[in-house]
Amino acid sequence: MNPFAYGRTPRGAGATMLAAAIAALMLTVAGCGSGGPDEGSGGAVIAVTTPVLGAVVKDAVGDAATVEIIMPNGADPHEWRPSAKDVARLEGADLVVQNGLGLEGGLTSAFAQAREGGAPVFTATDHVDVRPVKAGEGADPTDADQAPGAKDPLFWTDPTQM
Repeated sequence: MNPFAYGRTPRGAGATMLAAAIAALMLTVAGCGSGGPDEGSGGAVIAVTTPVLGAVVKDAVGDAATVEIIMPNGADPHEWRPSAKDVARLEGADLVVQNGLGLEGGLTSAFAQAREGGAPVFTATDHVDVRPVKAGEGADPTDADQAPGAKDPLFWTDPTQM
């Protein structure tokens, strides 16, 4: 399979959207008189669901915010369930970054709680051209999420989308 063979949004569009969301958050925090995260004054906190997205967000924000990755390395995002502490981290974040397309199924109610608490939620798959699963690709074709034609939430397997 050639990961470059399918259509996509203009290169970097998702990253641009994420950068814009983070920049808006930084301006809001700066306007409130908060110091940076290293100053111990409660700087901006970005909660990111998966280690893959966490690495991208850390690269994007550098030292401008604290990035907290909710899921541990090696966790299956389809099956992983948050602890009460994890839910509190999402609710207390200034920005939540999720993959989307049901990848973090165990976090659905936690995302709703975070939104209710005022945390904006950035959904990465809303900002990329998600490709459909092709015949023979899904691990379990009887699962609707892996059947041919389903939207593939694993967009990071295409370097140009990531």
